[in-house]
This record gives sequence, structure tokens and C-alpha cells, in this order.
Amino acid sequence: MLVLGVPLNNETSMIPLNPLQKRLTIPVCPGHHPVYVESECESMYSILITCETDANPPDTDFISYPCRPRETCIQFYVDSPDPDEPPIPHAQCIANEYCREWDNNHRDPLDYACSTSGGYNTGQDPTDLEVAFITYDRNNLPIQVYSMIIYYKDDAIVDYTDVNNISVTIPSYEQGEKIEYCFEAGTENVVTAYGAAQRYSNL
Repeated sequence: MLVLGVPLNNETSMIPLNPLQKRLTIPVCPGHHPVYVESECESMYSILITCETDANPPDTDFISYPCRPRETCIQFYVDSPDPDEPPIPHAQCIANEYCREWDNNHRDPLDYACSTSGGYNTGQDPTDLEVAFITYDRNNLPIQVYSMIIYYKDDAIVDYTDVNNISVTIPSYEQGEKIEYCFEAGTENVVTAYGAAQRYSNL
């Protein structure tokens, strides 16, 4: 089961601690194509799921799966059953109150736009935490930006160019350790980003 950590407003508001978020929309394949393959954020408010039949060879179907009201699609990844294959995209619709939201505010295309820097409520025991964020254009569609970076305790732990989403797992994350998400839009158009975190889980 995936459980989302609650983003704290800033580094000073660490208490009182809130319970972990449990309400999210996870994509499910229909009965006529029951085998889940992968899913991606189709828009800010919907998931595009790849589903197959269990026949050999399988028939593939692509299904648009809507988020519920006041949820936003964020792209995570899970390990492939084949260790030689890349991680599998797995999109989820997450309640807005558990997302960090920010935009580039029409600033210089080469300036970085960053979220607030704060910790997550994960409980007293260290846990493997997956953090991710995604960028959307003014039409609520994923948009590729020039650079995306995730900072953990003020150090960059992942940095990609020409993407619209990134995700990384932090081993033995301890409650309240600071995480910050930043992107360089490469455009003067408004780009809005959403970031979230969850306990790492192989689905």
C-alpha cells in the first residue's frame, strides 16, 4: 500500500505532526484488459493507463482514468520485475493538500523556480521515501522543462534535463529532513509544478 507523507509548511512548523495521508487515486485496469502494465499523467487531472489481456500475445488498451475532485496527478516509478529493465512509470492522483504547488511566475527562463523547503511526517522510524514532482503548462498538460532538481538536506540528489517529471528514492529518510524541488522552465510561459512524497513500495 502506498502512503503519502504530509508536507510541512516550512522548516519551523515541524509540530504538531499530522497523521500520514492515505487518500489517493491509484489506477486500476478494467475486467476486459485486467493486466496492469504502466501509467502516466495524461493531464493534471487524469491518468493514462496501459492495460493488457492475459492472452498470448496480449491485446493492449490505453485507458484514461480521471482523478477525483481536488486531486492532482503526480508521476512516480516502481521497480521492474526484470532488474535489467528501467523502472516502470506509475501515476497517482494525490489530494491537493498533500502536494507542494508553485510556479515560475513569468521569471527569466533560466532562473530556477523552487518549492518551499521542508520535511515530511513519516513517523519516528527511518523509512525509504520516494519523492517526485511534475510540471504542467497553462492547459494542465505535462510540459517538458529545461532542468529539474530535487534537494535533500540542501544537497542536489537528482538532476535531469529536458523532462517533465522526476522521482528518486531516499533510503532511511528521517522525519522532518528538508526536501526541496526546483525547476528551470526554459520558457517565459507559466509553468506550474506539483511535488509529493510517499513511502517506497514495490507494487
